Amino acid sequence: MRRSPPTRRKSLVSAAAAAAAAEASLRDEKMLKASLRSKQHLEGPLRKYTNLLHGWQSRFFELDPDSGRLWYYLSAATRGQQAPRGALSVVGARVCSSPDHPFMFTVQSRAGDVYKLRANDAQDQEIWMTQLQLCSRRTSDCTSKTTSGLTQVKPGLNQD
Repeated sequence: MRRSPPTRRKSLVSAAAAAAAAEASLRDEKMLKASLRSKQHLEGPLRKYTNLLHGWQSRFFELDPDSGRLWYYLSAATRGQQAPRGALSVVGARVCSSPDHPFMFTVQSRAGDVYKLRANDAQDQEIWMTQLQLCSRRTSDCTSKTTSGLTQVKPGLNQD
């Protein structure tokens, strides 16, 4: 009985595995893009620029598409225990990527408040920016809920 050389067998298996991995990656990418098209509740860590003295600080953010608000807390642990550190209305906001730092983007509300934010990687940046832009564009949905008094932010919360 004659056997094929092991290197040829390995290369066939490697090629099949690579093709399967590429197909799975493409499927995951299509699912991600499809999910990004609909507005979703989003939460997770981002870095927020506070000021020259303190620079970039890690914060836990929550995007509520129903209220049109981007809330942030000192950490995920303080989220359920303390009031939000700050909030920004994203209804009609401008969301732009920034070349200043890797994975950085800005959110400027209609009132002029600006959050400078950084994601952990390009995929997180894309997810956050897309969801913020979707909520920003859905002005009629978000405005009716934010102006009804459902979400109140105390003055001075946007300190850091």
